[in-house]
Amino acid sequence: MAAALSDYGSVLKEKNIEYRSALSKIAETVDVLLFGDGPASQEDDAKADEMKAAANQMAEGVKFAKESTESFVGVLEDLPDVERSFMRAREFAARELRALISNLDQTISIAERIQRFEAKQP
Repeated sequence: MAAALSDYGSVLKEKNIEYRSALSKIAETVDVLLFGDGPASQEDDAKADEMKAAANQMAEGVKFAKESTESFVGVLEDLPDVERSFMRAREFAARELRALISNLDQTISIAERIQRFEAKQP
């Protein structure tokens, strides 16, 4: 069990790094798309509305994933202390799950920025 938890934590650690990198790129792209120069056209307004709707759906899904992950961390942390290797693996997995939660929070923040966007008027 300790080996499986440790392996799970290792995979999460790798994926969290990739996730953070992707979030950084997405945040930069969102800034350019939403806050770039120039007035918005009617077509831009329609695209912005579509993007806001998609961001709303994404935020709702990510919020659910965050709640589920928080619940899983709670379950992990409530597992009894059996042996030292298990306790280390449990803490490692929980730490990486908390990093995932942080990434999910950042994703929600980006989605909420998109939802608040108001197109520039010509």
